[in-house]
Amino acid sequence: MEDWNVDQMALRGLRGLRPGTFKKPPFHTYINHLFVIIPVQATEMVVQQIKGTKQKWNHIRLIGSRLLVMVLHLGTIALGYLISLRFFGKFAARVIAFFLGTFAGFIAYAHFLTCDSPLLFFLVAALYFAQRIVQRGETRDYFWAGLLAGLATATKYNGLGAAILIPVAHLLSNNCTSLRACLFQRRLFIGLAMIPAGFLIGNPYAIIDSKRFVADFMYNYEVTPAYGGASGHGYGVFLRQFPEIVGWPGAIALGLLALASLVIVLVPRLRSRETVSGYLLGLSFFLLYYLKMGEPARVPTRFVLPAIPFFVMLAGPSLAAMQSRRLWICALLAPVICYNTFCAALVGQRFASDPRLAAQIWMIEHVPPGRVIESSDGSPHWTLLSELHAVELKAADPKWNKVHPGQSVDLRMPAVNGRFELFGRIFKGNRWVEAGRRQEGQPDEQLFTRAALARRNPDFITVYSRDTTVPSKAAQSYYTQLLANAPPYVVRFNRHSAPVSRFVYPKEIDFLEGGIAILERQPGLPVK
Repeated sequence: MEDWNVDQMALRGLRGLRPGTFKKPPFHTYINHLFVIIPVQATEMVVQQIKGTKQKWNHIRLIGSRLLVMVLHLGTIALGYLISLRFFGKFAARVIAFFLGTFAGFIAYAHFLTCDSPLLFFLVAALYFAQRIVQRGETRDYFWAGLLAGLATATKYNGLGAAILIPVAHLLSNNCTSLRACLFQRRLFIGLAMIPAGFLIGNPYAIIDSKRFVADFMYNYEVTPAYGGASGHGYGVFLRQFPEIVGWPGAIALGLLALASLVIVLVPRLRSRETVSGYLLGLSFFLLYYLKMGEPARVPTRFVLPAIPFFVMLAGPSLAAMQSRRLWICALLAPVICYNTFCAALVGQRFASDPRLAAQIWMIEHVPPGRVIESSDGSPHWTLLSELHAVELKAADPKWNKVHPGQSVDLRMPAVNGRFELFGRIFKGNRWVEAGRRQEGQPDEQLFTRAALARRNPDFITVYSRDTTVPSKAAQSYYTQLLANAPPYVVRFNRHSAPVSRFVYPKEIDFLEGGIAILERQPGLPVK
């Protein structure tokens, strides 16, 4: 009934077209509302008028949103094939498409409703028109390349790296016949001007609500590298994330092919204009992105994801040069593709066996109407289960007047992730971060006491395993006591994700692996 990734963008609410925050740009939210949310809402209204009962199809929203992400993922593969076909030939295009379609790391993010997989589509779409600049060089190619680079930035801010494709493609095109033609070409100015235009089309409130946009953007820009308190540079970490996305066999194979392509590009008798252009376009984005995103010490897998399609493109010249020996190449690469396919299938199985799905079924079967449920921050949002007829309230400030007779209550405990203290220490005096900290507020750890629990007196308590390892000692102690069956609560449901074999990848999928416990209050026993 919901996406487990806390960074999901597709189902975020909008006030008109105004996003709730600019810490991540809203373009994918707009797309999902246009193609999924609004049609589902309209259908709900029609059915409601016919049946006379309120309709809330949360499962249709989730399925439709995931299908949209999957369509964009398939579009990334198709565009990757077309780009490779025109630069490197049919054999290289087929191999590259097989790689793009079977990376288990890509499949994992295609399950989520974050903006990571949609970002890949807009980046590769910008590359598609950058290729047309090289091979055709018409004004409309510059226009679309710039527009799509802007929309990529409006999907996720690190999509701005696609802007490098336009000047590089211009330098490689036939339009760049002299220094003056290179620097003062009207087509080039159109392409570059469309980047901010595309960004504002995908994020219009960056101008309308510019003050909040700047504040949210600067807060996110400052704090993102500092999560976890790590320091230094992450260039090595960036490269070590490749096996989590493409697998060790794929990383080794693509690395060797990219090095072979570099040799081909440097040797005049081996190269062609098309292969050199394709290699340089892919390399320009990859190097720029690597130098920027590898700078902070913290480099999670999703930060590396946009570089992968361009890294795969670097294999194109060597695959094109070896197409006369394609049977040997296919024999060598077939096990890699099969391994990727196997790991990708296991990703789907890992999502399907998530213990939170079974927990939702348990709640539907065992929680009568009118009950109070206390939920740790990472627990599912039980209000999305229409069978529970629940309303969601904050445990710190429950407004019981919002609750109708017979309606269940989902009391949400705060996130005590230590960010407030960490950012206060690292960014002391930084006005952007200080303003963001004041807006977020400090979580109340007094909620994690037995006395506070006695006042809330919930009928059920749900605990997600991630919330038992937060930096807060009070929260750790609170959940440890509960899971030890401290009276009057007893564990009724407790399941964990199955361990992942060391022979498959990705080893860890964000916000997926973990466990969930459901506790029920025993009647007649007080909280001690």
